[in-house]
Amino acid sequence: MQLFIRALGFDRADLLGLSMGGFITQVIAGQEPHLVRKVILTGTGPAGGPGIDKVTALTIRATLKGALTRQDPKQFLFFTDTEGGRRAGRAPSWNG
Repeated sequence: MQLFIRALGFDRADLLGLSMGGFITQVIAGQEPHLVRKVILTGTGPAGGPGIDKVTALTIRATLKGALTRQDPKQFLFFTDTEGGRRAGRAPSWNG
């Protein structure tokens, strides 16, 4: 990464990490903090955090559950299976 940032002509860079890119951004910031001015993480979790190895299976399961119940799979991916979570998932601000 250091060579890439330097090849672009920068001494430091702002990093935006989305999803898997968020994991990579965290590793870069941890290993080479002198290269990083700002970090923005979106739609990600802790790099190598507990349960990260189950993300693919959970995503497939939520997608199938959404299809079988005719519900938006985001309801199962991003909200807890509680009354409050179900209500938040149905809120107009989320479904826009």
